[in-house]
Amino acid sequence: MAAAALRAQLNDHIASMYTDGVVDEDTFEELRDEGTAAEVSRLFIYDASDIIDDIDTLMEEPEVDFDEVEALTQ
Repeated sequence: MAAAALRAQLNDHIASMYTDGVVDEDTFEELRDEGTAAEVSRLFIYDASDIIDDIDTLMEEPEVDFDEVEALTQ
């Protein structure tokens, strides 16, 4: 039962990513067909987490280098 709930939650999240334009549906389906969608998604999430941590660290500096923060947001 828990696995079904997690799968539904993941499917809802992926659908919202399509809607928001975060993920190109054709590309994601191609990755899913190749069996690499989960790995690519995991890497994306870990990279995003690292970037957010870097931004957080920069924002805590006494003098914030906004150019560097902006570069990380790209």
